[in-house]
Parts: sequence; structure tokens; C-alpha cells
Amino acid sequence: MQVGKFAATLCALGVIAASIASAATAPANIPQTYYSEIERYIEGRAGAVPLASTQLDTVSGGERYFGELTMRRGYSANAGPGIDCGACTDPCRSFSLALTLGGGNGRFTGEVCLTSSGWRVRNISQQTWVRQVVPQAPAPPPEQTQVMLGDYRLSEASAEVIRVNLTRLNYFSTPAPSAREVSNRLQEFVQDNGMQLNFSGDAGSQANQVVTLVTRTNEAVTRSTAPAEQCAPPPGQTHVYIMCGRIGGGQNLFQ
Repeated sequence: MQVGKFAATLCALGVIAASIASAATAPANIPQTYYSEIERYIEGRAGAVPLASTQLDTVSGGERYFGELTMRRGYSANAGPGIDCGACTDPCRSFSLALTLGGGNGRFTGEVCLTSSGWRVRNISQQTWVRQVVPQAPAPPPEQTQVMLGDYRLSEASAEVIRVNLTRLNYFSTPAPSAREVSNRLQEFVQDNGMQLNFSGDAGSQANQVVTLVTRTNEAVTRSTAPAEQCAPPPGQTHVYIMCGRIGGGQNLFQ
């Protein structure tokens, strides 16, 4: 009797194996490289979850994909879903899979059956698929081609004098600073020297402000190259500190 029962079991399993000899085809939205892993996971859970139980498990492929697998109660392949397998020798189980990966997220359903070589996914089909909108990286800000101080645009001649002077004062970390870098370091120079500039007036007033700014950078270069005892505030200056130059490492040298 035992031999006959065992032979019948092998026969039944052989029939099922033959019916699913061609493995389930991966839905179009699951890459084949991922699907092989997912299929093996489904088959592993089919054998691990008791046939009389329904169980929800997490599916994880690291940063590549993740989701949830619902493995349902077993049933006889001959009888079909809805009738518990009990002591059947041809068990199958239905499952549902919710999966999120790079291209989107979807829900899948399928069937996994026991064969002579273990549990094998018999079919899997895609029920829904929502394509994810990949956010576009923000466009880089346009390259600044003019030296600016606030909203005021310096002429090329004035900007070049200021660039040379700020270079001698060690305001830049690169030998060829961009216009944006010159603008940023110029603003630092204005703050370091306690300058109060106002470019809201007419063209003549604005020109005078630029002359003052260029003069201050010239004076700073003169002081930075003078002996230490000559590093003193110019006559009539009311601010407490006057910049004598910058030493290596970006530190300020004040008198």
C-alpha cells in the first residue's frame, strides 16, 4: 500500500511538473534579472507557510525593489482554488504580489504548485501598473558672466582691476575665479572694510561709488605690501578695523 501510494504521488507530481515545464514568464515591467529572485522567493514561501494558512510577507531586493507577498491556503491542482488541499498529493497555492521598483509599482497574481523538483511558479500575471514619474534634477543656475555687487553690474574694466586686486589680497582659492566667485569675494571685501555703498542713485552717483570701491581695493593692496608699522587706518576713517591684507588660509590681518 505504501509503495502504491508513493508511486501515485510521484505520478501526480510528474503530471504537474510536465504542465509547468516552461517556467512562468516575467511580466514586462519586472526586469528578468529581478524576476528570477522574486520567483525563487515566492517558491520558498510556498513551501515554508503551512498549507492551511494564509500569510503576508515582505519582499525586499535592497534598493532595487520592495513589496509584499500574500501566500494563500493550499488546494488540490485537480480540484482548483476554494477547496482546501487537506491530504492532497498535488498541492497548489495562489498568491498576490505588490511590488515597487524603479519604473513604477504594480500588483500581480499567480499560482505556485509542488512538483517533483519542489515548488514552482506556474503562472504570474500583472493586474495593475502605475508608472512612477522620476523627478528631474533641477537645472543648474545659469553661469554668471558679469561681476555684480548686489544688483549693480560693474563694467569689465572696473571688474578686472578689482579681480587683480582681490587676487593679490588672497581672496580667491583658484587662479582663475569665475565672475560669480569675484562677485561673492567682492561682497566679502566690502564687509571686511566696513564700506557703505549705495547704487540706487543716478548714473553719476553710481560711477562715484565704483571709483570709491576700486580705490579701496588699491589702498588695501598698498597696505598689504607695506611694512607692518605702516598698516594703519587712513586719515578720517571712522570704523575700528581696517584690513591690511589676507594671509594664507583665508585669515584676515587687521590693525
